[in-house]
This record gives sequence, C-alpha cells and structure tokens, in this order.
Amino acid sequence: MATSLLGIYSKMPFVSLGTQGAIALLAIIWLYRPAVGGWPTTYPRGPVPAAPFVAGTAAAYLLWAIISSFPSTDVAVSLSFGGQWASYFLVFLLAAGILAPRSCQTQWRLAAQIIILLGLVMSMAAIYLYWGEMGQEAQPVMNSLLGNKNHFAGYLGLILPLSLALYLSAPSFREALAYGGSSVLLASCLFLTYSRGGWFAMAPSLVITILFLLTRQNWQRLLSLLAILLIFTAGAAYLIQGSSLGYAVGTGSRAITSVASAATGGEATGTLGPRLNYWEGALNIMKDNPLWGTGPGTFPTIFSEYQKDPRFFSKYAHNFPLQSGAEMGLLGLLLALAFMAALAWRGWSAWQDRRNTTPLMAGLIGGTLASSLHNLVELDWYIPALGLLFWIEVGMLAATPPPLSKPPTREIRPILMGMAAILLLWASLQIGEQFLLERGEYAWAARLNPLDPQPYFLAANRALDKFVESKRVENLEAGISAASKATQLSPRNVSYRGLLARLYLEEAALGMPTLEPAVREMEAISSKNPAFQDPQTYRRLGRAYLDLRQWEKAQKTYQALLDAYPQGVDSPQPQFGGLSRDELAEVLAETHLALGNLSFDRGAAKEAREHYQQAILLQPQNLPAHFNLGAVYFQEGSLELTLKEFLAARELSPRLAPTYLRLGQVYHALGQETEARQSLEAALSIDPGYLEARHFLESLK
Repeated sequence: MATSLLGIYSKMPFVSLGTQGAIALLAIIWLYRPAVGGWPTTYPRGPVPAAPFVAGTAAAYLLWAIISSFPSTDVAVSLSFGGQWASYFLVFLLAAGILAPRSCQTQWRLAAQIIILLGLVMSMAAIYLYWGEMGQEAQPVMNSLLGNKNHFAGYLGLILPLSLALYLSAPSFREALAYGGSSVLLASCLFLTYSRGGWFAMAPSLVITILFLLTRQNWQRLLSLLAILLIFTAGAAYLIQGSSLGYAVGTGSRAITSVASAATGGEATGTLGPRLNYWEGALNIMKDNPLWGTGPGTFPTIFSEYQKDPRFFSKYAHNFPLQSGAEMGLLGLLLALAFMAALAWRGWSAWQDRRNTTPLMAGLIGGTLASSLHNLVELDWYIPALGLLFWIEVGMLAATPPPLSKPPTREIRPILMGMAAILLLWASLQIGEQFLLERGEYAWAARLNPLDPQPYFLAANRALDKFVESKRVENLEAGISAASKATQLSPRNVSYRGLLARLYLEEAALGMPTLEPAVREMEAISSKNPAFQDPQTYRRLGRAYLDLRQWEKAQKTYQALLDAYPQGVDSPQPQFGGLSRDELAEVLAETHLALGNLSFDRGAAKEAREHYQQAILLQPQNLPAHFNLGAVYFQEGSLELTLKEFLAARELSPRLAPTYLRLGQVYHALGQETEARQSLEAALSIDPGYLEARHFLESLK
C-alpha cells in the first residue's frame, strides 16, 4: 500500500498536495508534544560546523525562492513552488528535531529500516512490472511505480548506500543476510533501469560508503556481495527477458558501451543531446535575467523561448543549480551550489572523525551524495515523492550522533509552528483548487486562487469543446474571455496563446473581425521561440495571412514550415506535440499546395509545378494538387501530362464539374473532339448552369 501511494504521489498533483497538507498538520501536532527534540548543538569535529551550514543554506534557498516569487513572470506558479520547498524544509526540521535526542536512537534506526523496506517493496513491484503483468511483454527498462527509469534510479540511489552500510556493519549473520539480500535486490534493479545518470551518481557514493566502513571483514563481505550480485543480476536478466544466456551475459557490456557512447557524443538524441539543450537554455535564461530570474517554477514556460532543438523540450533543466539560476537568478544559483557544498562538507566532517561515524551516518552520506550527483543530470528534487525522501535523509544526517549535549530549547518552536500553519493554509488552498478543477468547477477554482491561470485555461478548453458540439457563438465568447485571462496571468505560455488564437480563428470563420487578433497571438508564439516548430500553428497562421490577403507574410510562414522539416515526413519531430506521419504529410502537402498557388499567381510556373508535385508525393489523394498541376502543365503545353493529372482528379472526385471542363479543353487541344464533347456534356449534367462549359460546347458545334 505504501508503495502504491508513493507511485500515485509522484504522478498526481492532487495527492501530492494532500500529502504536503498532512505533513503540515503532523508538524503542528508534533510541535505541541514535549517529547520533540530540538536542534543538535554538538557535531562531528571539523573546521566549520556542517549541520548548521546545511540548515542555513536550505533556509536561505527557501527564503529567496519566496522573495523571488513576487517579481515572477507567473506569480501563482512561483508561490506554489515556494510552498513545495517549504514542505521539504519542514520535513527536514522535523526529521532533525525528532531523531536528535539520545533517547531516540531506536527510532532513528527504525526510520532507516523503514526506508530500506519501502525500497524493497518498490523493487519487487519493479520486477513484477518489468516481467510483465499477466503475461504481457516485458518492459525494456525498470520503472517501478514511479513510471520513469531515471526517477526510479534516483529513488534507489537514496536507499542502496544505506542498505550497503548496514550490511557491512551488521553484528550478526541474520542481519548481514537481510541487509545483504536487500543490497543485491536494490543494486540489480538499479542496473536494470539502464539509467546512465543513476549509474553515474551511484558509483562514487558506493565507493565512499565502503571507504567509511572498510575493514578486513568488510572486504570479505563486500567480495561475497559482489559475487552474489553478478550471479543474481545475470540470472534475473535471463529469466525476465526469457532469452538466451548470452543475452543476459551481454547486458553488462552493452550497458557499459551505451555509457561510453553517450559520454563521447553518441546516442546524443537519447541522453546527452537533450541535456545539453536544456543546460544551454538555462544558462541563456540566467544571462537574460541575472537578478531575479524568471521566477521559481517557471522554467517550463520560459524554456520554450530559448530551446534550440525542437525535438527536445522539458519542464526541467535536468540540473538543480542551473534551473535554480534560471528561475531565481545568480543568487539562486549560488545558494543551490552552497547547499550542495554544505552536504559535501557534512560528509567531509564525518570523514575527519571516522572513528565516531556510525554505519547509518555513512549510509546517509552515500545516499545524499548519490541524490546530489543525480540532480546534476536529473530532476529528482522537483518530484515530491523523491524530494521528501531526500530531505528526510538530510534531516537524519543532520541529527546523527553525537546527540544533544543539553536539553533542547523552545525558541525555534514558534517559528516552526508559524511555518507549519502557513504551509497548512497553502496546502488547503491548493487542495481546494485541485478538487474544484477535478469537478470541473473552473469559475470557483479561479475565485479560490485568482493568480492561477490554469482554471481559466481549462474553462477556455471546455468552451471550445462546447462550440464544436453546438456551434453557439456565446461559447466562443466565453472561451476567448477565459483564454485572454490565462494569457494575461502567464503571457509567455505558448499553450495559452495557442488556444486563444484557435478561438479567434473559429470566430473569424463565422465572419467576425477576429482574424487579426488571431494572427497577433500566433505571431507572438513563433517570435518568442525560434525553435517552435508546431506545424499546426504555422498552418493556421498561413491560412490567416491568406484570408487577410497578406501574400508575402503567407509565403514566408509556409516557407518557414518547410524549412523546419527539411526531410519532409522523415524530419526529426519535436519531442512534445509532434504529429503522426500521416498528419504531418497532410500539413506539408497543404503547405506545398499553398506555396504552389502563390507561385502560380505571380507567374512562377516552374516553382508552382515543383510544389504541386511535392504535395502529390506527400498526399497522392490531394485533389487540388492534381487539378492545379494539370493547369500548370496545360500552360506549359505538356498536354499528355495535363491529361494525366485531370484524369487523376476525375477519379478522385467524379462529380466535380470543373474537372470535366478542363478535360474537354485538353481533349480539344489534342484533337479528340468526341471525348471533348463528352466531357463537356458530363460537366453540364453535373451543373446545368455551368455557363463556361456550355459556351465551350457550343463553340465546338
């Protein structure tokens, strides 16, 4: 049950926020209990006290996240982000305070055992899902309930060093067997995630954990564990894949090769390439917004303006310091680096006093190190299901022995109580808004949180759906009002502007003067992000320019679409929002058709012919392309080719009178008078009032 909740928690914002609200409530309850400990006042030796440095940098980061929310480009998102980090910090304080007293050492060890047990259940769930539910095909990688191999690898990184440390220091065979088996299972699952970032983070953290506890007996245990791990992993790969033993044995070599390939630039589209794109975008955002950043939590909105490669879009920079710098300016970057340095200093302080470093402390140092390294290439701390576990471990690390040298003071309790009360209020508002959104009560959700554009966006979407069903203009007007409000609250969000443009276009199709506002919105989308290559946006913008009779702008827009897809349907598509091959073929065919028409109108017959030919290659059933290509051939005097195209048009649409008129003209030019008269008579039978066909038939008589 616990793992199911954790999996849901990582995927559903409503459950995530509800859990944060429960944490705030528990915090208030605990703060009223006299048994709650205070903050440790003695620490392992070192030139600088490490635990207060961790707490201080974390508190400073949280404070700056809240301050920088107010000049943000999206205040509601930034304040929500600040609330999430406040919940992290509160969990950190609770873990440090509750587990610090000398009398709580049993609870401290129990907390570590619960973390390992939860990891084992998640690993068992991962094996079950990897094997395939009810006989389904096996998944290519392990995801567990977190739904993503990298997230699962980050989760295991927090647990495996802890399990290994307890194995190496187990006082009895029974405990060694339990923790050794746990370590084997966790390590095997980590290997089968094929998460290169997870391996990169885990390797040094495991080495450091082992060095903390290295003895002759530990060497024997470690070698035994490695032997069992190799056998278990190979056997698991063999059984799960249901393939040959050679496949299982070759898994390791392929994994190592893939890491080397990614490091040297190979497979760039799968691992290194996207991250380089994200990191470059984050650096450019920070360069343009050095003081305040764009606001905590706004990276998904702002990155679209800086993305260089349209295939790779992400809501996160996949690097904690860089995303902090992009969202909170240079100070945010420095505070993020200071916090990670504080964690490193905590480990160094423990290393200086290795004799007093407990196995649990060594495991926590390894786990927090693995998570810190993983967040240089991933986004674990932005996912509440992983972020809370990390901060619990950081709190435990800050609270580890030596314990308090004097009873805890109460000065910090009012501060914690105030934080908990504010967090509880914030979580309640968020939960209430999410509940209303789930029920479709968008107006009430907007009243509850007027700074959040999401209710307005959803209301506009619903209005558009209602219009499609009923064709009632008032639905469009309501949708435009809601979408306009969402765009005002988050002016750099291309999704909001795209929806507003779509609503304006629907009104324009009904004869209302909203074509120019639609064009302005679509121009804003394309100008803000040069790499934005949504073919539907280009298509709508080109159509709008044609309707406005702005021929040059229409031509530039359609040509930009073709430039964005130089290999046609085989071109790399954007990572998010891409079309299927058939859908893209339809859009590109329409684009070539429009450019062909524009070229034909200005007398560039050769260019028009090439565009029409490309449209037919992309979409052989494209009637206008066949018809217009026939007209170009007729103008050029290629009568046989003209006849071929008009016959194809007649086959596609046997009831189109103009096709029979053109066939009559071609047959007449070829000297086939009987076929010419038959074609003209067919045109008149379809449309008796077709004067051009009637006059031409009379001229033949």
